[in-house]
Order: sequence, then C-alpha cells, then structure tokens
Amino acid sequence: MKPNSIQRFFRSAAAYLQLIKWKLFISYVILSVLPISVISVVLYSQATKTIENKIAVYSRQIIYQTVGKLDGKLESVQDLSLQIVADAGFQERLERVRKQTDSELATREMKDVERELDRIIGSRSDVVGAEIVLSGSDRVMSSGEYLVSPRELGNDPAYSELMSQSGAYAWKGAVNYASSQVLYPNISILMRKIKSLHSGEDIGVLVMGIKEFALADTYSYIDLGPTGFVFVVDSDRRLVSHLDKSELNRVSDYPFISRIVRSSVDESRTFPSYLDDRKVLVSYGVSELADWYMVSVVPYDYLTEDIGQIRTVSVRLGLILLLISVFVSFYISSTISRPAEVLVRAMRRVESGDLSVNVSLRTGNEIGMLGGHFNHMVRRMNELIKRVYESELVKKEAEVKALQSQINPHFLYNTLSIIDSMASIKKEKEISELAQRLSDIFRYSISGNDVSTIREEINQVERYLYIQKIRYKDKISETIEVDPETEKGLITKLLLQPIVENAIVHGICKSRTPGHLTIKVYLSSEETLKIEVADDGAGMSRERLKEVQNRLREADRHSLSVEPRDGNIGIANVHRRIRHTFGEEYGLEIDSEPGKGTRVVMKIPMLT
Repeated sequence: MKPNSIQRFFRSAAAYLQLIKWKLFISYVILSVLPISVISVVLYSQATKTIENKIAVYSRQIIYQTVGKLDGKLESVQDLSLQIVADAGFQERLERVRKQTDSELATREMKDVERELDRIIGSRSDVVGAEIVLSGSDRVMSSGEYLVSPRELGNDPAYSELMSQSGAYAWKGAVNYASSQVLYPNISILMRKIKSLHSGEDIGVLVMGIKEFALADTYSYIDLGPTGFVFVVDSDRRLVSHLDKSELNRVSDYPFISRIVRSSVDESRTFPSYLDDRKVLVSYGVSELADWYMVSVVPYDYLTEDIGQIRTVSVRLGLILLLISVFVSFYISSTISRPAEVLVRAMRRVESGDLSVNVSLRTGNEIGMLGGHFNHMVRRMNELIKRVYESELVKKEAEVKALQSQINPHFLYNTLSIIDSMASIKKEKEISELAQRLSDIFRYSISGNDVSTIREEINQVERYLYIQKIRYKDKISETIEVDPETEKGLITKLLLQPIVENAIVHGICKSRTPGHLTIKVYLSSEETLKIEVADDGAGMSRERLKEVQNRLREADRHSLSVEPRDGNIGIANVHRRIRHTFGEEYGLEIDSEPGKGTRVVMKIPMLT
C-alpha cells in the first residue's frame, strides 16, 4: 500500500473506532478479559505455590521417615557390635589371645573367637563380615568377608580419629573392593572400640561390614519419577549409597552438596536447585548415628505435571470465556448503540428538513427517553412552524384589512363633532353624550399603541356599557370592582370588551328578566392578575359549554381568518391572543349553568 493509502486507512479506522458501539465493545472486552486474566494468573500461581509447598512438605516427610529407617538399620548393627564387645566371656578370650606368648595356643584361642563371631553374625544377612584387631598386636580374628588388615587400619584417618577421641564407634561409608574374590565390593564399615571391662583400657577394635544394598533398601521404594533419585553422602561429600552403583566410592559433583554439608540446624531442608540445566527440588535429612546425609532429588517438571494439566485447562477455559466475553460485549454494545444510531439517522433527516420523522425505540433506558424527547421536540417544531406560518398569514390579513379600513380619522372625528354640536343646539343632551362616548371608543381602538393599562381598559368598557344601556334601557345593570394595585398593570388592548359584549348579547339579552353584570379585577398572586366577568343571564347547556371549552383548547390550531362567527364571538380570538402574547399558562376559563349565568375568568401576568 502507498503511504497516502495507509494514512487514509488508519484515519478511517480511527474514525470508526470513535463510534460509541466500538468504544463500548472494547471497554466491555477489557473489563471482562482483564479480571479473568488476572484471576487466572493469580489462581494458577497460587495453585502452583500450594502444590509445590505440599510436595516440599511431603518430600521432607518421606526423607525423615527414610532417614529413620536408615538409622534403624545402623542402630541394629551397632547393637550387634555392642553385644559382642560387651560380653565378659568374649573379652576373657580376647585377653588370653592378647597375652598368649605361645603361637600355637594363641592360634587355637583365635579360632575359638572366630567361631564365636561366625555364630553371632551368621544370623544377619546385611552384615558381610567382622574383624577384631587387637591393640599393640598384628593378630586379627575375622569372620565372613575380608575387611581390613592391621596396617591398613592403622593408616585409616577414620580409625586414627576414633582412637584419639572419646567416642565409642565411628561409621565409614563407600568402601570399595575391586578384588574378584569379594562377593560384595561396596560396603560400609562400623569401627567400635573394645574397652576392657576391668581396666577400661582399649584392648582392640571391632570392625563390621554392612552391605551397601542393605542401606539402599531403606529408600529404594521411593518413587520420584523416571529421572528422580535418592542417595546417601557423608560430610566429606563422598557417596555412601546410591541406586546407581557407578556413582559410589567417589566425591560427589552435585552442585547442591556443598550447601547441604555446610547447612545449620535452623535452615530449611528443602530447597530448589539446578542439575544439568533442569530445575530440581532437593530435600535432605541428617542421620543421628552417622555423619551422613540422605538426599532426594526430583525434577520440577515431574512435580508440576498436574499443574501443567491445570494450566492447559485454565488456558482453554480462558479462551472459551474470552469468546463468550467478546460475544456478550458485542451484543451489549450493539443493544446500547443501535437505538443511538437510529436516533442519529433521524436527526440527520430532521437536519435535511424532513419534520415527519418519528423515532420508535423500544427501550426503557435513557436513550429511549431521549428518543421520546426527540419526538416531542419534532412535534413542537412542527407546531411552532405552523404557528409562525399562521401568524404571518394573520399579520398579512390584518395588514390588508387595515389598508381596506384606512379612513381619515379627522373625517370621522369631524362627523361625530358635527353630530355632537347639532345635538347640543337642539338640546339633545343624550345624543351629544352618545356621540362623545362613541368618539372616545373609536379613538382608543385605533390609537397606535397595542398596550394599555388596566384603568384605560376598564374606562373603555364603561364607555361601551353606557352605549349598551341606552340601547337596552333598564335591561342591564353593572358592578365594577378594581383592586387599586392593579390599575397601572399593563394589558393588551381590547381584550376585555369582547368578553363583556358576549355576556350582554348571549347572556343577559337572552334572559326574560333584567340582568346584572359583575366585573372584578384582582391579584391572585404576586405575578398573576385575574379579570372576572360574570352575568346572571341565560347561561349555557352542558353540551354547549363543553363545545366552547373544546374550542378554547383548540384555539391555537386555527387561524384568525377561520374563527367561527357563532354564539361566542371573539372568545376564542381573545384566548388565542392571550396565549400568543403571554404564554400557554395564561388564557381564559369559562364556567356556566343554564338559567344561572356564565362566568369568564381571564388570567394574565401582572406587568407594570
């Protein structure tokens, strides 16, 4: 790919990943995979550590038990040697041999001692031979395999160390005889001092040989896998016993032997090490009878075979959980983002001018609520556009009517003045007053300002009532109550007169008896002003009242040009003007009962 193509690809991928769907998807995957991975690693590590600790404890226990068996074997040989050297009759024979100057008699006594040795060790399969070497003499009495000569014994460092110390015995391991005449070439030797029971002096040494096989039998049952092994080593690092006999009678080159022979009592007797680049677990125990160490070596890969199976199962389970997590994350992100995508597409349609959009989101969450608000917003936009359109039509219609009705005000004023003057000349005071009131009504109606005070609006109603009372004689009476605090409040001109006119024409005049009109202006709260117009005329039936109330509720949906010219002239017009001017929380409320009259309450804000 070319560099520009690569850049475009990465830009497209970055833009695609900015979508909420993929952000949610990636977030869910991370939030689900990360805990699973951490928990899996922690559990695997903990399981591995637990298994290794249990294996270490098990290895130590096995070694301690095996060392106990080894010491039991050594102790039985030591008991046998003690039985020999501590026997009084046996010591008397040794004394006679040691003091006998006649070689023939001495040989005869030595034969008796050897026969006694044959009898004692003959019952032990693990003992290959026994020799007694007398101090200050070259006389040797032996039974079984040849073990050592007086000269070899004198040159042995172990013998010299034994004789120079107070100890009663010493063990020497890994003695090898290459002679073909020897049945057991690998043996371990016990040397025990023979002390006189009378004088306590050293009169000789008892040397006993034990088969290396007998030592190996104490640990050969331990199963440490195909490459694990157990052996016995002395403090000089020489191998005493090993299942691989080629390893015997030499200094061990295992790298961990130095740590074992230099260890203190408080140190752990199980530790990891390496052998031929393989990690191994080393456990050891110390013999209480000989300066020997029993050591087990087992490779970690054998110990962790079960852990490897756990790891395999964990990995497979983790992959399955990962796939489930990816699927569930994709499903959840799609469930959340799909309604948002539908909403975005709807917004783009509205942006292009299509206001017929209606979003249907079957979700009860915030996006579903957002969709509902979006639908409401589109409906309100349609209503506002329609209202603006109708307002423009009304405005144009009003402008046309204003142009059609433009008559020179001076002509009308002059005409009314002529009528007033003629009435005065002829002393027609009532006609003069009527012309004056009509002139004031006309002047108030066509003045350029659309807003007046409550007092001015009430004055206009009073002028109108004066003319109506002249027309209907004693048919109409009125009461007007105005709260002084409201007189300077502002009101749109000519809102009250149509309501009063409606009360007279369709209320009082339709009644057979004279009627009374009540007008009250008061504050219902600090911010709301109410004007109440009530009559005691004919009233309206329930059906007619419901029809009028429905017309008020639907007033905003009709243009002024289509206002019905029926029994409630101007009521819907007044209601619509109030709502258009002050807001939908304001307007008219109508209540009526047949034969009792009608009550209209106008609600507008208190403005000054």
